[in-house]
Amino acid sequence: MVELDLRQPRSIWEIFSAALRTYQRFPVLFLTLSLILEVPVQVLVAILSNEKHGASTSAALIALLIEFVLVSPTMAVLQAQAVLILGEGRTPTLNEALKLALPVLPAAIAAEIIAGIGIGVGLFLFILPGILLLLRWAVVAQAAAIERTDWPTAIRRSTQLTRRNSLRVLAVLLLGVLFSEIPTQVANTSNGLGPTIVSIALLVLVAPLVSLLTTYLYFDLRAREALD
Repeated sequence: MVELDLRQPRSIWEIFSAALRTYQRFPVLFLTLSLILEVPVQVLVAILSNEKHGASTSAALIALLIEFVLVSPTMAVLQAQAVLILGEGRTPTLNEALKLALPVLPAAIAAEIIAGIGIGVGLFLFILPGILLLLRWAVVAQAAAIERTDWPTAIRRSTQLTRRNSLRVLAVLLLGVLFSEIPTQVANTSNGLGPTIVSIALLVLVAPLVSLLTTYLYFDLRAREALD
């Protein structure tokens, strides 16, 4: 297997291309991660939404909370470990990714929670500070996972890596939002079991690529830092 150079700075297009190629090379691994993490949450939301009238808002909030607290950081940590293994010239496996991810997962989850609270408060009160914090703390989970540090250090590292690359971070995040909106738009087209199943299937397909974009952004930011 050809070793992936994670010390190489990448353009926005190259970040996208690297994420897509990695996904295409190991679809079973990344789809398995997505199935394990995303499907139970979305099925729970679908059940709660159909239980009684007016429950859809509560279900959406529950899904957002679970995604934010558990699914997103877990996906980020596992994918970061898989890409790191790939960068060492080895084939990433689910077992090895899990073995590497479990010790750092609590710090990554804590970092995501603290960062999310700060971003949420900033957006609610002042909007612009919230956007700035969103850009600064875009790679807290990856920093915790790869640098194997505690959550305060992960937040500081994310700030250090992103502070001179705001436009680059914004472009990658917007690209991720663009792909994330596909399942949402499908779900909003109509009600019923069919659109729900299609939406969940699309989410499972899209989620790994969205997370990989942020993973490669993190490695790109580290490479740029090393060149300074």
